Amino acid sequence: MTPLPDTFRSDGFDFRLLRRAGAVALLVKSKPGGTPSYEVVRLVRVPEREMFGRVIPAHEAMPASEQWGERGWTYSDRDRAEAKFSDLTGTGGTDAGMPRSTHAEGQNSRLPEPQAVVTP
Repeated sequence: MTPLPDTFRSDGFDFRLLRRAGAVALLVKSKPGGTPSYEVVRLVRVPEREMFGRVIPAHEAMPASEQWGERGWTYSDRDRAEAKFSDLTGTGGTDAGMPRSTHAEGQNSRLPEPQAVVTP
């Protein structure tokens, strides 16, 4: 299984892996001159398959757009993205030597899920 690369480009955005624990990843998403955002995802395992006469090896991928809110979340604030990463991984704000969350001790560090914006 080919793992998700540490850096890649998709839909005109540059992605860079910041943290990973198993199938959960925290990435920064940016465009040159733009404001970065943060994506927390549960990676998808894509099995080997044949397309157009070519064999595509098994690999990890980002969730599809339709899976956002179930397997992927976008945040404009890194602290909120870190909190979601910790929530999904059960790390309590620590992972691979990363500093603890800045949330005050004893306070509930779980944040509400981002809500979809519906406009008429």
